[in-house]
Amino acid sequence: DVSENVAGKAHQALFYLLEVASSCYLLESSLYPSMFLAFEPDEHDHTLSKLALRRKELEEVDESCYITML
Repeated sequence: DVSENVAGKAHQALFYLLEVASSCYLLESSLYPSMFLAFEPDEHDHTLSKLALRRKELEEVDESCYITML
């Protein structure tokens, strides 16, 4: 259950949007530093992806964590 108002700077549903390149972003967890939303293939249906938290250093390249917004 996600409330409409989030008190403080950390919450399980709060992610920080970090721009890493033009139109390319990472979503970092406010509760778990160095943990980012990532896309992982669904093990039962490879045409689908699911969101997961993945540990990553900012300098590390991990294509599954990048989100492109046009």
